[in-house]
Amino acid sequence: MSFVPEGKRKKKRISRLLEMVLLVQSRPDWRPKKLAEHFGVSQTRIHQDIKELVTAGVPICFSGEGYKLAGGCVLGSTTLSAEEVLELLYPKFLFAADSPGPSRTLLQAKLAACLPAGLRGSFEERVSGSRIKVESATRLRPTFRRLHDAVAERRRVRVRYASRSSGRTTERELDPYALIFRKHSWYLIAKCHTRQAVRKFRMSRILSVMFTALCFAPPGDFSLEEYTRGWWNVFGGERVNVAVRFSRRVADLIRDLPERAGQTLQELPGGDIIYRVTVRGTREVGWWILQYGSDAEVLEPKILREQMRCTAERMLRVYARRPAVAKVAESFDSYSTDS
Repeated sequence: MSFVPEGKRKKKRISRLLEMVLLVQSRPDWRPKKLAEHFGVSQTRIHQDIKELVTAGVPICFSGEGYKLAGGCVLGSTTLSAEEVLELLYPKFLFAADSPGPSRTLLQAKLAACLPAGLRGSFEERVSGSRIKVESATRLRPTFRRLHDAVAERRRVRVRYASRSSGRTTERELDPYALIFRKHSWYLIAKCHTRQAVRKFRMSRILSVMFTALCFAPPGDFSLEEYTRGWWNVFGGERVNVAVRFSRRVADLIRDLPERAGQTLQELPGGDIIYRVTVRGTREVGWWILQYGSDAEVLEPKILREQMRCTAERMLRVYARRPAVAKVAESFDSYSTDS
């Protein structure tokens, strides 16, 4: 059995008691079993904690739903911890978390405590009734927290990076400038001392992070806004003017897209539109155009129009031949019948 110093045990208990009051204040459905599961203790311990709070003068009582604070008692929100600040800066829903962890539950309780009494009761309903879920391929690993700290402290780091383009794992020293979220992943923007240039690194491919003893000062001429200006999502390249004609069948979808800097929409007779925008590189915008199939026609530049034509020809050759697996169609028919 591991020995826990008395002072540390008392500090942990006081922290649990304060958090318990915040949770009970935030919503009235915290029953003994739910509190025990949240704190990882027994229900007997929860009953003892409640008794201790009542003895100390905190008016906690049990209603039909759970514990609540009687008499309109309100405990002011306490200072946010470092973990809770990270929850606000980088919410876990960006990492496809399906259920809130203990830190986010406490954060929500603290936020609820900041609200007037009339709004506090509906806070949980407001939170659960509005959900933004951005799928991310980046797992919330310790490397993310370390890189966040390195950016804030301007500390040079040594990382192991698995490059997708070369298929090799290399060790590099980086000056981390910023963290950005694009498409489905987080990226680190940093000066790479191997390449002697500012590069982006996909967070999911950073295998390890080690702080060095060196600090750095970001160059005065570096601007994250300028560095990423013109990216369609993730990739850069030479600036190019793109014009795409969309049929009236999808015109409304294009009009509803978030507006990009410098874009224009030209309405044509019959309902078609021409979408114009300046981007850096044609690869990603080409992928985007492909999803609209024959309802989109690239007008310029010529290189992008040629890329789309070649892609369409390759797809035609693929679908003109027989499937490589003869029983694919049968398996799909079987699946649809069974379901």
